[in-house]
Amino acid sequence: MNYQIKIISAICTTLFFISCSDKEDHSLNKNYETDMEVSYNGNVYKIIEYNGLKWLDRNLGAKVTCASPKGGAECLGNLYQWGRIEDGHEKLNSPISEKQIVNCNNISNGSFIVNTIEGDLRSDEIIAKYANQTWFNSCNIEQLWNENGNGFNEICPTGWHVATKQDFESLHAANAKDAYDKVKLVLSGSRLALRRKHIKPEIVNRNIIGEYWTSSISRNHPISFIFSANNKPIFSESQVVTGKAVRCVKNVQTSY
Repeated sequence: MNYQIKIISAICTTLFFISCSDKEDHSLNKNYETDMEVSYNGNVYKIIEYNGLKWLDRNLGAKVTCASPKGGAECLGNLYQWGRIEDGHEKLNSPISEKQIVNCNNISNGSFIVNTIEGDLRSDEIIAKYANQTWFNSCNIEQLWNENGNGFNEICPTGWHVATKQDFESLHAANAKDAYDKVKLVLSGSRLALRRKHIKPEIVNRNIIGEYWTSSISRNHPISFIFSANNKPIFSESQVVTGKAVRCVKNVQTSY
């Protein structure tokens, strides 16, 4: 018996425990994926499977998963301008700039792009200015993020994509609690890209409304998924410049 134990021990040592341990060592690999979790940009996300799709268990940038639809910055995550890479602009305390980005492809800027306004927010002039806001000078938005996860500025892990309109529809969510119970969606709020004089762009509706970007486009506008505590979710065409949460979904054609 002892002789057999020694042989097994020697084999395990020779194979560096590949065949004798069920725990994989990822200490030297910053980004990795298993069938249970994904390590990406310094955060380890669990994988939730619902209705045939695999979702990350929280918003991009969140350090932990919220215990309910409400939470703090550590679990609600970052707020991204649609189609931009993760360059720091998505942080809640990122600097702001009125200078639009000329080249939209994978350019690291780090600033949240805004318009400064003066006067009555309800004026026709301000409404028109807001309706045409962008963070770029000239872009084909279909090339930035797309439903296949192969746009120029994709921000999800390899093999994943920013959730599509169809992905969110598959949840059949009734309200915030239902969306949370299914895939841990939260009341993330949004960041406005209008700056009133001497006032930074506001982060609004945190813990009141959930606002998520999709990678789907309608009439040259990205579609967002919006819900609250008591109301059924809706889809809305939105300006690319507004900061919203992002949730990643596994590409169906990609297997482990």
